[in-house]
Amino acid sequence: MSPSPRYRINTPRVVHENFEHEVVIVNLDTGRYYCLQRTGVALWHGLAAGETPADIVAAFEREYDATSEVITDAVQSAIATLVAEELIVADAPRDPSAPAAAPRPAAVEPGPRRRFEAPTLETYTDMQDLLLLDPIHEVDEAGWPYAAEAPRKDASSDSQ
Repeated sequence: MSPSPRYRINTPRVVHENFEHEVVIVNLDTGRYYCLQRTGVALWHGLAAGETPADIVAAFEREYDATSEVITDAVQSAIATLVAEELIVADAPRDPSAPAAAPRPAAVEPGPRRRFEAPTLETYTDMQDLLLLDPIHEVDEAGWPYAAEAPRKDASSDSQ
């Protein structure tokens, strides 16, 4: 896997929220929402932090008991799925003269590595129609939700 490609979250079309052990992602253009758990959470956080796929593979190799080939294939497959769902998009390659991202510390104490489980994106369409009808698409700097100001009557029109 080439160390240079990078991806970024496809904002503003995609929003996400971190919960205790999962990330929920919403594509505002399609109305689909998604869930990542376990290694998927670490993958998403790595991508959001600007890590390359190679950075993520290296972090997984330190933490999980699986071959480099298994981990690399799983990360590449998960990234391909995220791209296909338009949740992430390619970003500018890392400048080779720029310092590499600092390696993430292992999430567990040193000792036996955990069994690797490939990141899996769960897709939900049950609220698709509602999400597409909802005015969340009309967000501006004030955020959402907020009450729109009522139109003001022109004082001169009241006197006529």
